Amino acid sequence: MKNLLTGAIASTILASSAQASVTLAFEFLSLRDSLGTELSDGSTVAIFADTSGNLTGPSGSSFLDETLTIGNSYDGDELLALGSTTTDAGDAGYFFLGSASYDSGNNINAGTLFTVVWFDTTSTTISSGTDYGLYSNTNSAESEAGFAMVRPGDGGSANIAYYDSNFGGSATVADFTADMTVAAVPEPSSTALLGLGCVGFILRRRR
Repeated sequence: MKNLLTGAIASTILASSAQASVTLAFEFLSLRDSLGTELSDGSTVAIFADTSGNLTGPSGSSFLDETLTIGNSYDGDELLALGSTTTDAGDAGYFFLGSASYDSGNNINAGTLFTVVWFDTTSTTISSGTDYGLYSNTNSAESEAGFAMVRPGDGGSANIAYYDSNFGGSATVADFTADMTVAAVPEPSSTALLGLGCVGFILRRRR
């Protein structure tokens, strides 16, 4: 088993129940590109807190030409942590963030959903055309360490670990595949003009 199932479980029982912070560790295996190939080392991975309440995670357009910055919001969801993939024991596309304390500010309350987003790039500035994937899970029974992707109560701790089926986990390979692409959302006026252009082309073809 990986880090969370060895030493990290013991190390996360650090937070006092009197604190307004929580101690979290994250682990995912294996994150993949759009072709289903495990990501190369150094690929960018971000953990978001669902401070918007939309339960879907941030959209690709919110990343466009943005430099990912911890504490900033993307579609109303706060970037909680930032890291990159490595190769662990020969397994590429591995992401691990060891135990760290996180404050409960900015509406990151007990029960707030976490989302992991990975990018097929080593840059933290996300350009148009970058493939990315997104994963959330509220089912603790499917977690390798028994903790769902939600914030525990103040002073609590959680080891959030999900593996795909190639490593005995409950997630599918498709769940961890980057099946979306960062792109700008067309302005309403541009969409309307495009529609008018198509109508005009059809009318010309009919004459």
